Amino acid sequence: MTTTGKVTVGMMLGGIFLVGAARAADQGIAGKKLQMKDPSKVLVLSKDATISVTGSDPANGGDSSITFSDGTITNTVTYALPQTGWSANKAGTRFKYGNDAAPSGPSPIKRVKISDGKLKVSGNALPFAVPNGMEWVLVVLSLDGGTNKYCMAFPGNGDGTKYAAKDGPAQSCTVCGNDVQEGVELCDGTDDWFCPGGCTTDCTCAVCGNGTLEGSEQCDPPHATGACPGSLQCASDCTCEAACPASMDGVYCSGSATGLISSFSISMSGGGGTVTTSQGSGSFSYSYDCPSLTCSGHGALTLSGDIGIASFDALVCIDGANSKNLSGSYSTPAGGGTLSGSCF
Repeated sequence: MTTTGKVTVGMMLGGIFLVGAARAADQGIAGKKLQMKDPSKVLVLSKDATISVTGSDPANGGDSSITFSDGTITNTVTYALPQTGWSANKAGTRFKYGNDAAPSGPSPIKRVKISDGKLKVSGNALPFAVPNGMEWVLVVLSLDGGTNKYCMAFPGNGDGTKYAAKDGPAQSCTVCGNDVQEGVELCDGTDDWFCPGGCTTDCTCAVCGNGTLEGSEQCDPPHATGACPGSLQCASDCTCEAACPASMDGVYCSGSATGLISSFSISMSGGGGTVTTSQGSGSFSYSYDCPSLTCSGHGALTLSGDIGIASFDALVCIDGANSKNLSGSYSTPAGGGTLSGSCF
């Protein structure tokens, strides 16, 4: 898999650095071993002396869960470990979870054992396909409704059938793909209040206009030829909309201007054209923006005399089948002004 969309926790993994603010119950622990074997085996082991179960009672408290992730939303899977499957010793210092029906029952996880300094998890199904090549896998065990979380990150290698990792470093507990915006994540899946509908696979917000299809975007960049299927065109908000019903090819506009330019004429054809003013002429380009039936032109033109390089921004509005008008603005190093005119 590619590194695009990768999110790492607490250190540089897969090329992206992300650090979440740890809560009091979060425990970043060193992982001893992670094994995944096709089609149905997963094993997690930690012997980190800092593991503490103080404050948790999964046998009598809230439900627990375990999450496996490779740092993408697609491959982030959480399995339920309900309170009814847990037992504890009399001292309340060792806890066991059992599901003899695994991979059926509440989840594919068959056994969990945890006490101070020790953690072991085994399951009878894979959370996602066995990696092919080098891959980091994050494992988070949430105990007793989150009273304690144990977070491990394993660097290992797989061949598509078997994956093995040893001695993973301790990690903080931010997980991209669990639908909870945490740490420095801008969003996470459906928890996207900062950019509704625009959350990407690496828990950042999509940016319309950067040329990369992200989040809920249907196309990017806007106005790009072939970005949308069929006759649809890519609008300025990176959605595919119906094409403009009237072509701007061959449109001729003329009118008056304020500022350094007193008058102008514009001839557009095939997506571009020329601008002629009382101060000189230059190139011009435009693009369609639907379904508002507004065509925006943005270009740079070189004018004679002392005006130099100017920027041109015009709006040609289609009012029905035949009526068109133009308004816009221009700017130069020496000053700018507004444009108004008619098109036919």
